[in-house]
Amino acid sequence: MNPTCSFSGCEKSEFNRKHGLCSSHYHQHKIGKQLAPLRPHGKRSGICQSEFCTMTASASGMCKAHYEIDRDRRYGRSCSFQACEKPVSNVSFLLCAGHNQQRIKGKNLTALRMRRRPEGYRWHDDDGYVYIAARNDPRSNVNGYIFEHRLVMSDFLGRPLLPMENVHHKNGVKDDNQIANLELWTRSQPSGQRVVDKVAWAKEILATYGEDFSSGVLVG
Repeated sequence: MNPTCSFSGCEKSEFNRKHGLCSSHYHQHKIGKQLAPLRPHGKRSGICQSEFCTMTASASGMCKAHYEIDRDRRYGRSCSFQACEKPVSNVSFLLCAGHNQQRIKGKNLTALRMRRRPEGYRWHDDDGYVYIAARNDPRSNVNGYIFEHRLVMSDFLGRPLLPMENVHHKNGVKDDNQIANLELWTRSQPSGQRVVDKVAWAKEILATYGEDFSSGVLVG
C-alpha cells in the first residue's frame, strides 16, 4: 500500500516522495502557498459554507458567487504581469498564455502587442467578458482597453473603481452590462480574525462608502 500524505489529517496517497505529499498538497508547496487542508470536492447540495451565506452550495461546498470569489482570491482571474487583464493560463506562475510564452522562451516579460482597434470597438474575450478600446481613457489598461462592466460601474459611481473593487453580474451573463445587472463587490477583508482587526476593517469600509450606501449596487 502506498504511504499517505504527510500533511496532518490528509489521507490521500503520497505523490511526491521527496516531500511526502499528495498531488494536491505538493501543488500548494510548488506554487509557494502555505499548506492547508484540502477543500471538499463534489458537494452538490447543502448550504454554502461561507459565513452568513444561506445560498445552496454548488461547488466545493460554496455557492457559485462565493466559489468564484474564493477562486479569484486563490488563483487570480487576471495575469499577474503589471496591468495585463488577460485570464491566467499557467496557474503555477499566474501568467496568461502570452506572458507564459515569453517566460518559456526566456524573454523579459513585456506588455503584449494587441491588434490596434478603433476607439470604442467592442469585442468578447475567451471568458465572455466585453472589452472596449479606450486608449484615451485614463481608466484603461496599459494596452488601451477596459472591461465594459468596469467602465459602466465607474461611470455610474462617477469615479474610477478602487483596486479592491470588482463588478459582479447578477444573472451570470458576462456580457449583460446594464447597470441594473451589475453589483459593486469589494475584496477588502480583515488581515486576521481578531475582533480588533474586524473593527478596524469595519471602520475602513464605513470611511470609504459611508453609513448609507443607498445606490443598491454594493454587496460586500
